[in-house]
Amino acid sequence: KRLFKGFENYKSIHKLYFDIETTGLDPKNSKIFLIGIKDNRGFQHVIEIEDDNEDSERNGIEMFFRIIDELRPSIISGYNSENFDFPFILERCEILGIDLKNCNFPTSLDNKKPIRKKRSFLKLAAELENYQQTIMYGYNVIDIAHSVRRAMAINSDIKSWGLKYITKFSKKNKPNRMYVDGSQIYKIYKENKRYKLNPENSNYVLIKDNEYVSSTESTITGKEIINQYLLDDLWETEQVDELFNQSSYLLSSLIPATF
Repeated sequence: KRLFKGFENYKSIHKLYFDIETTGLDPKNSKIFLIGIKDNRGFQHVIEIEDDNEDSERNGIEMFFRIIDELRPSIISGYNSENFDFPFILERCEILGIDLKNCNFPTSLDNKKPIRKKRSFLKLAAELENYQQTIMYGYNVIDIAHSVRRAMAINSDIKSWGLKYITKFSKKNKPNRMYVDGSQIYKIYKENKRYKLNPENSNYVLIKDNEYVSSTESTITGKEIINQYLLDDLWETEQVDELFNQSSYLLSSLIPATF
């Protein structure tokens, strides 16, 4: 048996991309406030979670898994998702009291086999790196950053595997995309102030108190900025996936696999 039998090319496979935005890097004292989801068939959605509301965070996580179950893609992927996004989600589930083995929403295509982690390794040229692989029965779960890191290990021209760098390096960056400094993401979202927006390059400038804004000027709120930033990240993640995972797809479609 072979994976993806009957598919002529990688683009024809139904793929889902996701990304989370959090109030900090440590799930023990930080929370999820946005979950962005996009597939390669036109679906995109941002799950917004209310500030300091654990019920809202529980509902957001549940909605994330329910959307996956509704779309049922062949591949679920993120960028650095095995190192950050999935571990953060799973630890927040534990902290919030969500028992993924006995919850009322599906986390895989078999309710008897819920989402789990298992020890695996990433091959980077001659080196092996251990990591905890996400297993969701019935889905292929991949971290697109792994494919970039494999390429970086054999191509000295690639200096970083960060998403913003690799999209520019590969000329796959989205035209006029929204850029936000990582340290300012939650602050801009939470304060939700108004900004002047340049539609031609997506640059934005905070509107000061009592500052006049003409009716012809475009404006945008902090929440709108971060939502667009998240969706732009997902768009670029898809572009990087299409470029760097073609070889992995060809191998997996040719080499017999056990199920």
